[in-house]
Parts: sequence; structure tokens; C-alpha cells
Amino acid sequence: MVILPHAKDRLEVFWVIAKDRSRLRAGMVL
Repeated sequence: MVILPHAKDRLEVFWVIAKDRSRLRAGMVL
């Protein structure tokens, strides 16, 4: 049960990083 929330937090962090990366990529293209 402890692993599930930890994985969820890790997934959220990965999602945030992906968003920032895509945002940065869009900024570079513009």
C-alpha cells in the first residue's frame, strides 16, 4: 500500500516535468 501512493507521486512529478519540457519546447519553436 505504501508503494502505490509513492508511485502516484512519482507519476505526478513526471507529468509536471513533461509539461514543463513541452512548454519549453514550444517556447523554443516560437
